[in-house]
Amino acid sequence: FEGVNEVYHIAGLTNSIADDAVFQRANVTATENVCEAALRTGIRKLVYVSTCDVFGIPTAHEVITEATPHRPWGEAYPDTKIEGTEVVRAYQKKGLISTILYPGWIYGPGDRAFLPSLARQLQDGIMGFWCRGGFEVYFVYIEDLVDALVLAMSSTEADNDDFLILDARSRITLKEFCQQIGDYLGIRFLPVPLPYHLMLSLAWVSQALCRSGAIKRPLLSTLDAKYFGHRFRFSVEKARGLLKWEVTTPYEEGIREALSWYREHMHGETVFKN
Repeated sequence: FEGVNEVYHIAGLTNSIADDAVFQRANVTATENVCEAALRTGIRKLVYVSTCDVFGIPTAHEVITEATPHRPWGEAYPDTKIEGTEVVRAYQKKGLISTILYPGWIYGPGDRAFLPSLARQLQDGIMGFWCRGGFEVYFVYIEDLVDALVLAMSSTEADNDDFLILDARSRITLKEFCQQIGDYLGIRFLPVPLPYHLMLSLAWVSQALCRSGAIKRPLLSTLDAKYFGHRFRFSVEKARGLLKWEVTTPYEEGIREALSWYREHMHGETVFKN
């Protein structure tokens, strides 16, 4: 970090079947290493990308804001991201100036994780849905997230503060989103309503089989079972007010760009491989 003035820490491990110790090293220890190096070398500012998952499973009708307490899931990814976020806050008290961002579901051209994983599930021919009332996806287009990163770094109003960064207006249900993917890629699937606790049990068994080597990938992670089984509401008023951040890419345009890139670069190639 010698000679560096600004640092963006955007790395994180999301693999649902990795050992807890691996998550701890990637999402907590690595974040502490970044903060320590930044503090020792006297950088001007650190911008750290956390996740909106740190606020946990919401209560009924709750609207999540930056003031919402961090609540563990009992899952390695969000829980270690909570710990990593607390590490950054602890270093603020040591004198490291930083800003924390909590993005929603990041999508756009170049995505090799979120969109391919859904397309792979749809290709199986059946897609389960288990959120009463319909799980709503809160997206953030990659270029809009980059805008937020730049604003967070440049704005002194953002020093030692944190912001939710997502498109609160998109609010498309997962079922509707999957239908859009299927229509665009020519994938036909059967949507099936399923009980939440059944899906959670299947996810637990599937992960256990994957860890034992019996299958190559889990049918579903327990984190996804929990996440897709609850309704979330978020407010981005703080980012709009203090950062002057706005969504500039309409969801319809962004998803068209993402699906076009995916069809050109990955459809029929990577998505059907384990």
